[in-house]
Amino acid sequence: MENRKIPDNKIKIPIIPVFDPIEELNMYTSLGSLHTFIKGSKIISPGIPFYSIIYLISGQLEASIVSRTGEEKYLFEICKNCIGVAINPNDDHEFQITAVKDCIVYFFTLDMMVEILSQDANLLKKFILNIVQKVHYFEHQARDLYQCRSSSRVFSFLYDLCLTKGKRVNDHYELAVENISQKMIAKITGTHPVTVCKLFTYLSREGIIKKNKKVIKIYDLNKLCNLIADEELTY
Repeated sequence: MENRKIPDNKIKIPIIPVFDPIEELNMYTSLGSLHTFIKGSKIISPGIPFYSIIYLISGQLEASIVSRTGEEKYLFEICKNCIGVAINPNDDHEFQITAVKDCIVYFFTLDMMVEILSQDANLLKKFILNIVQKVHYFEHQARDLYQCRSSSRVFSFLYDLCLTKGKRVNDHYELAVENISQKMIAKITGTHPVTVCKLFTYLSREGIIKKNKKVIKIYDLNKLCNLIADEELTY
């Protein structure tokens, strides 16, 4: 029987939508065009064609979709040394990228990126894995589309986050608040921040979690899991 080699790169599916950086692209920034944006700038706006691949050198970007009614749906963050593929040649797209901090970015045309990747197999591998990581993340998100109740989405997110990022401490799990605020939970789950606050209050009252300025402590993971399917909650 043929022995199959175990892949060198295991694709990590993030719970928080921040994807792996591609530092190797720094070697090719001289082939791109340099741009700076102040906080709040729209790098890509709905309805305006855009033909470049974005590579972030410093700052932070946020990708979202804006519906025709003006409703904005958060997608993911673009952090230092990460890419944002934003090739939208049509004027009917709803994609948007906003600078949430002052940013320095490089734009690469598709032809230039193809030329770079054709000459660097390692970079090509990192690029493909980054795209696949995004695909897996949004597959995971699509799984929860049937959960129309806000409570199901928030509790499911907290449960998955605890399993992947939680630290076991005696009789409970701990999550660092600095890594995941209630505001971020609201954005990721598409839930109003006030509703997230009410759900945290409910979980605290039920003795499932305790939260302070530094950590979220989860004391009953099984009960949190059972609440995902609880249809009696009206939040």
